[in-house]
Amino acid sequence: MKLNTKKLLMSWISYVIVCAFLTFVNYTTTPHNWWVVWVIAGWGLGQLLSTCRYFLYGSDEDEQTNKLSQ
Repeated sequence: MKLNTKKLLMSWISYVIVCAFLTFVNYTTTPHNWWVVWVIAGWGLGQLLSTCRYFLYGSDEDEQTNKLSQ
């Protein structure tokens, strides 16, 4: 697996795990105030933009990384 692909995948996995944990914390502590929505939306927007950048320019970055390592 290419380095950028692995970084993107790990980023999404950590996003899902942390957001699930924060949702649990929000539900158990203040169920009447869903502040976790702002975290999910803000971080999700960043994830979405990173994913779009990867699909638009990801292969070029992988090739450049391989050339530098050789």
